Amino acid sequence: MNTESDQNKLLQKFKNLRKEPQKQVDYLTNAINDIEENLIRNKESYKIQMQKIDQLFRANVNDLNEQINQLKNDLEIQSLHLKQIEKWLKATRGWILIRKYLYKQKYREWKMELLRTHYHIEDAYEAFNKTVFGNEANHPIWKVCTNSLATVQYPTSNNWINEQSWLHYRKQIIESQLSTKSKDEIKCIQHRLRSRKITQQILNHYPNRESHENNEDYVDEINESKQQDELTNYPYSINHPLHIHEQQLMNTFNQIKTVQYLNLIELNEKENDLHSLLTHIRNLKFDLDNEYTKYTQMSFNEIDKKKQQLINFSKVLDELEEEEAVEFNNLISKARKTNETRIVLKKELKYLRISQNINAMHRTCICSYEGCPVGLHIEAQGLWGTARLESKLLVVLLKTQVCTALGIREMWYFGLQCVDHKNRLTWPEADKKITTTQKIKDGPLHFDVKVKYYPEDPSNELIDETTRLYFYYDVTTVLLNNVMISIETAVLLASYQYLIRSEGNGPSTVRKPLNISKYLSANVREQYNLTDEEWEAKVMNCVSSHKNMSKDDAVKEYIRIAQDLEMFGVTFFKIKNEKKTDLWLGIDALGLNIYEYDNQLAPKVTFPWNEIQKLSYSRNKFFVKPVEASGKVLVFYTDSTHTSKLILNLSTGNHKLYAIRRQPDSIEVQQMKVKAKERQTIRDAEREKLRAEQEAREVMEKRLQDMQRLMQENEEAFARTQTVLEQYECKVNELNAQLEEEKSARKQLENLQYYLEEANRKLGLSIEERQRIAQERDEINAKINEQNQLLQEREEEKRQFEAELARVRAMHEAEMDHFSEQKQESDECELEAVNNVDEDLRQSKQDTDEDHATRLKLLRQDLSSVRNPNKMQAIDIHYEDIVSKGMDKYRTLRAIREGNTKKRVDQFESM
Repeated sequence: MNTESDQNKLLQKFKNLRKEPQKQVDYLTNAINDIEENLIRNKESYKIQMQKIDQLFRANVNDLNEQINQLKNDLEIQSLHLKQIEKWLKATRGWILIRKYLYKQKYREWKMELLRTHYHIEDAYEAFNKTVFGNEANHPIWKVCTNSLATVQYPTSNNWINEQSWLHYRKQIIESQLSTKSKDEIKCIQHRLRSRKITQQILNHYPNRESHENNEDYVDEINESKQQDELTNYPYSINHPLHIHEQQLMNTFNQIKTVQYLNLIELNEKENDLHSLLTHIRNLKFDLDNEYTKYTQMSFNEIDKKKQQLINFSKVLDELEEEEAVEFNNLISKARKTNETRIVLKKELKYLRISQNINAMHRTCICSYEGCPVGLHIEAQGLWGTARLESKLLVVLLKTQVCTALGIREMWYFGLQCVDHKNRLTWPEADKKITTTQKIKDGPLHFDVKVKYYPEDPSNELIDETTRLYFYYDVTTVLLNNVMISIETAVLLASYQYLIRSEGNGPSTVRKPLNISKYLSANVREQYNLTDEEWEAKVMNCVSSHKNMSKDDAVKEYIRIAQDLEMFGVTFFKIKNEKKTDLWLGIDALGLNIYEYDNQLAPKVTFPWNEIQKLSYSRNKFFVKPVEASGKVLVFYTDSTHTSKLILNLSTGNHKLYAIRRQPDSIEVQQMKVKAKERQTIRDAEREKLRAEQEAREVMEKRLQDMQRLMQENEEAFARTQTVLEQYECKVNELNAQLEEEKSARKQLENLQYYLEEANRKLGLSIEERQRIAQERDEINAKINEQNQLLQEREEEKRQFEAELARVRAMHEAEMDHFSEQKQESDECELEAVNNVDEDLRQSKQDTDEDHATRLKLLRQDLSSVRNPNKMQAIDIHYEDIVSKGMDKYRTLRAIREGNTKKRVDQFESM
């Protein structure tokens, strides 16, 4: 009672001592969490404000760009109109000169004016022959004028070399036409001939169209033409349609110039507005960034301060825990002196042992009772732990505690493997003490947690995720070292292994180079002329086809493909038959298989478990008694008694599991399956939801990218607009001088005012449209943020779940007994009779999955060209032979099971 009261006082004492530091630790932890939450909220608020600024900026910039583009288009159209009007003015004024000089019989002045002003007669004729002059085009003299002058050419010297020949030719043509013409028509034709001749002579003598009024030859020619040219005088009038049309063109020209000038002014104002908007947005972002940075820095400083205080209080708690452990150790030493307090002490020690953190296997705990404490080292797939336990502890109890600490519920598949005192790998018997397996003087006892019994169909029989994960770890080690595997299957399994190591979810955009030796065995890589980088490319090409695959699904697919390998799940032993022929004995979940010594892929004889009644051995001689009464006992020889003992041990365990699988599931297994099914349903729903969210996020991100692309295009268009505006500034300076000379600008301003009012009304409508578009954009961005937040929460939950699965637990200490191992020279085991199920229905994944078969075929064809046949081993040649015959693991088993047991025993003895 005194001991119990002392323990209570000690517990109460340290509880009080830890109360205040723990309170401070909790307070600091909450404070840190609050600051971090405030940081997250501030970050989200910062993002929202930046998004609002961007939205405002985009809306206003788009509106201004649209207005600028509209003004630019208007300016281009107005420039085209001005050019056309100038062309028309030029042609009109040319016809006015024609009327002014030709109809007043001033042929010489008309010709000189034409050559001086360079007006193009053909353009004038084409533009105004039918639309301006009306009935004047039917006048005989007008026809002579137009027909003669519209054909005026500006030839080069090459076309006028033989002038007399050309004139003679033209004269003949006209004279030939005179016979069919009237007198008036003949007169007109003669006049046209004279005009053409004079024009040709002028152009021939003066090809550069310069004024030669002082040239005597030129004057003589003109006088001669004047004497010959007697045309009817047509009075010149200022009210002629030509002059009226010229005035209308000038008025239109001035109006367009005025509108163009005002458009340029408005364009300059819009450009200034856009520049001011950019400056304002830039200042807003700068102020917001400064405020966010300042708040973030202050928060981080506060977090660092709180963390330092938290570390100090944690040290205080650690010191109190160490002091508490020392006090309890002293209390334990007192309790050992009396038998009355021993039971109470065990209860307290058990409480302390359970309360320790079993998740860290590397922690060392010293909890020894009476008896001899023994050092122990446990290793499981890179995780290890040490402890000192009682020497009388049984192997089965140690295995139970280790599997419980690791979270393995289906512990019947696993066992503890060790190296005995003769440096031989062995599986200790469950009912033996741990000290009988190894020599204590060699140091702490070393055990490895490995798969001892393989299921018939691991992909469907393994229920718990933790069991499946440790099973995968063991299988990867075996495939890299001991199992023959084809190259296409090796590359495909390496791709799933990469997914599992990268926590699933398909290929990552950022990855580290692969250590290819951890994914492909040296035997496989030596047969192909590929570098590590090329192997990595092959593996990553397969990884790209596993899009959105989770880690658990990758583990299942890895095991499902691996279980179809010929050597998967088979434990081999060297044996000899009565003829002393070297053979291999393979033990798996279905029975005993006999292999030729140079071929471990295809068994020659098999004995299913349901056909075996009894197993026994005497030293190195092993007996297999069949169920059939007329059957013959199978006898073979091993290399030692230890090997015979291992064969019996593995055969007994595999037969037991074989029988259990053909019985109704136990309550524990049923509960595990129900829970596994529920977890799978939840994961499938979450995966489907996550997939839908990812698709929605991709859609939103695509829309956002499109909007950003449009924004960039608008910015580029704005830059081009600035360049165009600089070009227009030069034109504006020229137009300003002309606009100042126009007296009718004031009248046009009234019309322009009406135009501006109409434009403002349209601009008001565009602002409403812009607000509607901005509202829709805000809704889309809100949906994107919501989807991103949901996706981050799902990803965080998934990471926590994976971390919880990967967490391992330490070993419990238990009481152990110690006694010497008694060697057995012989043993036997009567096997329970079971009814066999129809294994013939089983098929490989390659037969049931066409996509998988196609993927393997393509990989095989791709790598066959780089294979080096000289480096192929005997087992590779056997595998190629099996593939060429269209056989696989299950077809081979069906073929060798034909016949009765006696026939197969005779076949074995004749090998």
